Amino acid sequence: MRSLLGGGLADVLLASFPLRLGVKRAPWRRRRSMGPHARQVQVLAPGVDTDVDRMVGLFRTARETLDVLARTGPASSEPPR
Repeated sequence: MRSLLGGGLADVLLASFPLRLGVKRAPWRRRRSMGPHARQVQVLAPGVDTDVDRMVGLFRTARETLDVLARTGPASSEPPR
């Protein structure tokens, strides 16, 4: 956890609005094409949102999460097989 939050993710999470961030097992269809260990990052915010800045923040959080996971080792920046 320290390596994830120390990798820059804490700054993104502190600067954003209320959200829920998670990494979970990818749906069956994705695992079938990407392999059995495929995972997906989810960034969820409450309610329906049409604010462009908040949507950009959601994408930034997902991108930073993937970057930190790739730098620390649990994720790969290589394209799926």
